[in-house]
Order: sequence, then C-alpha cells, then structure tokens
Amino acid sequence: MVAVGVRIEVTLDPNGGSYDPPTVDNPAVLGEQAHGGGYPADTAGVADFHALAGGSAQISSQTDRACLHTTPRCLPPQREFRVIISVS
Repeated sequence: MVAVGVRIEVTLDPNGGSYDPPTVDNPAVLGEQAHGGGYPADTAGVADFHALAGGSAQISSQTDRACLHTTPRCLPPQREFRVIISVS
C-alpha cells in the first residue's frame, strides 16, 4: 500500500526480449508521468507513475519482439509483468 503523492518507477530489463512501456489500467488512481524505451528498441521499458487518489490500479507490460510483427510471425515465449498497487 502506498500513500497519495508517492512516485512509482518501473524499469523492465530487456534481457530476453524488450518489454512494451508499462501502462496502468486506472489512471485516476495512478497518473502516468512519463514512459519510454522498450519495443522496437532493445532497451528497458520504463514508466513513472504518481499516486493520485485512493483505490487500486494495475501496472502491466509484456515482452515484444520484432518477429511478432512480421509474416509469418515467430512464436517465442512471452513474459508478462503485472503488479497491483493499492493507494490510501
């Protein structure tokens, strides 16, 4: 649980596949301050969020590779990142 006003930074290491920049499902609870990196570059997917109001929000991302956007597509294993943040 975090308090209103807390900053949350997410950095997802590209080792094994770039992650898409993390996103939040409830922007009224966690406001996105910045995001970047990730696919199509082979850099860390990063995002900064700011706790705005009480409630809960999920931050999520998944790996993304160039071959997933070609024909035929590749079928590498995908990794998912999910965390639920409760704000009081």
